[in-house]
Amino acid sequence: MTTTTQLQHIQRLQLAGTLASGIAHDLNNQLTLVLGHLQVAVDRLPATEEDALDSLRLAQIAAGHCADLSQRLLNLGRHAPARKSAPRKPLDLSAAILETHQLLGCIKPRNVNIRVQVDTGLFLPADPVQIQQMLINLATNAFHAMPSGGDLRIKAWADDNLWIAVGDNGCGIPESLRRRVFEPFFTTHPEDGGTGLGLASVNAIVRNLGGSLELDSEPGKGTTFLLSFPLPVEKPGDLPLAA
Repeated sequence: MTTTTQLQHIQRLQLAGTLASGIAHDLNNQLTLVLGHLQVAVDRLPATEEDALDSLRLAQIAAGHCADLSQRLLNLGRHAPARKSAPRKPLDLSAAILETHQLLGCIKPRNVNIRVQVDTGLFLPADPVQIQQMLINLATNAFHAMPSGGDLRIKAWADDNLWIAVGDNGCGIPESLRRRVFEPFFTTHPEDGGTGLGLASVNAIVRNLGGSLELDSEPGKGTTFLLSFPLPVEKPGDLPLAA
């Protein structure tokens, strides 16, 4: 094996490791949701059957997303050839954000409030797993930034573009670190406090959807991530909605 071939092989292994680690990170987030909502269901079953069923339904959704993520990991391990993806169908972004808000209910700290302001009639060519991965990772990052409690704000609206803003009033990010927060494995948390893959995953999904990501932060006052996407060319009625 030549030196060039060896180098290419090492680079492919490094890329595979990064991708696998990112998928495993998001899979862990979804499993946390499953376990949290199942525990809520168990606690509620004797008293309020209807609430328990709601939690079981949310756990079922998160489990389905786990299956999707694990399948991607399996395909990576089998060296499955990349297939040309079908055009994405318009997703009801408003509904996807509100569903994610429900999912976040069981993992948010008790001293954190989640405030959601989402316009209706927002559509984005994406799948629900991608939207939830982005929002869960941004929310988890915000929770870590507010150890003493605070507000997580999620807002979505449209003008010439489609916008999603996720903000908190936590500790903020020093200017010297803002260029690095999207690097894979970069984290300011202790060894057992984070993987450094959440924001890298968000950035990758946003770029994959043709969008852009901006960061506004002030130490001691909070951080806001602003996601921007082009409006879909197809009208919502042109294609069936993504499940």
